[in-house]
Amino acid sequence: MAQLATRIEAQTEKTSSADKFYVVGGGAIRDGSVTCWKYDLGTPLTSKVKIQGLDDERKTMTFAVLEGDILKLYSSFKATLHAVKAGNGGCMVKWTMVFEKANVNAPDPGLYMDLATKLSKGVDAY
Repeated sequence: MAQLATRIEAQTEKTSSADKFYVVGGGAIRDGSVTCWKYDLGTPLTSKVKIQGLDDERKTMTFAVLEGDILKLYSSFKATLHAVKAGNGGCMVKWTMVFEKANVNAPDPGLYMDLATKLSKGVDAY
């Protein structure tokens, strides 16, 4: 059977500096930490997510989905956030999602990318 793995990317400009955007509250976000997320994409959903590849110098973090509703559509799913300094004092936030569809009928995760960019907007406002 052919591989169904692929990736999508999106980026958005924010007014916060890359340092401020990346750190926000700090605290419990550490490489290897596992968190449970509740979110809504028209219906309540949950996921258990592990932080991987946390790189404070490059301002990147990768979230790997371990369990949850998203794995009904995708055999594997990882999302990476990268905050890059922009010339206006703000930053560019780039999201990359790498996923393997559970079957050929599974949609691309556009709704998840929309959620990630909306979350970025909320973090920027905070």
